[in-house]
Amino acid sequence: MNNVAKNIKRLRKSTGLSQDALGEKLCVTRQAVSNWETGRTQPDIDMLMQVAAAFNVSINEVVYGSKPNTSLPYLRNYKAFLIVMGIIVIALAVIHLLLEKQRLLNPMPIKFDATIIIPLLSMSLTALLLGFVATVKNITLPKSLRVSFICISTAFLVWYFISALDYNRSILFLYTHRIKLFRGAYIEPLWPFSQTHRTLHALIFTLPGAVGFLGWNNVKQV
Repeated sequence: MNNVAKNIKRLRKSTGLSQDALGEKLCVTRQAVSNWETGRTQPDIDMLMQVAAAFNVSINEVVYGSKPNTSLPYLRNYKAFLIVMGIIVIALAVIHLLLEKQRLLNPMPIKFDATIIIPLLSMSLTALLLGFVATVKNITLPKSLRVSFICISTAFLVWYFISALDYNRSILFLYTHRIKLFRGAYIEPLWPFSQTHRTLHALIFTLPGAVGFLGWNNVKQV
């Protein structure tokens, strides 16, 4: 029955649960879970069935174990995240392509693309790539660093997108009222990042994408 102890510990780690969290799901104490994992005590057959249900595996896997998936050991932790981020990246890429078609017809779509869509696409793609990396290697940071990263990335993004929306609102106002300088150039308000350098935008926003992922990622290899 020593395999049961190893299997419970392995399943708990693979799902990112702490001993406290598993104990809450099974209505037992953390000490009971610890005793199972160290082999001091063994769960009875009814509890083994509950353990199997908690991990969404068969009771045979709890008792006898199974060959671990060494290629993507943390895939279960990030499967939903990867699906959602993949959908977001595809949606933003489609919007980007649609706005590109309007480049010569209207200055508004391309400016909105440069200041809103491209930064969002860059952040989402960075988070998606880090998510794939995290399925292979645990890259969780200590809680203090995660909190700092969350605060930094959130503050930067709030400031940026409030400024970006205000910038685009101003451009829309000037464009709709046909306010121009000589040579037909539209007046533009000051902007902290040059909207003409879209590649620079993409590179800049890989940083908050990475910082945001590392900050919110709390899957631990316990």
